[in-house]
Amino acid sequence: MADTPTPTTTSGGQDRQDRGPRTSRHVITNFRADFSDDAHATTYCVMMLLAADGTPVLPSAPLVPQSFWNRMSSIVDRCFT
Repeated sequence: MADTPTPTTTSGGQDRQDRGPRTSRHVITNFRADFSDDAHATTYCVMMLLAADGTPVLPSAPLVPQSFWNRMSSIVDRCFT
């Protein structure tokens, strides 16, 4: 999978846009899903965000390693958090 530059119009506003293109990758590992029934699950994982200003390929360091969970519901073959 190739890195894809993220849009320059992020919530950072004009300052973010003025810096030009930004490349980011979200790496998710140790994914686990606990299903409470056929339509609901709680997911757990560890995520690292690697990001840098510029277009691919760029060396980058992990900026935000984080553990988190989501509670999800299935609605007609689609998942929503």
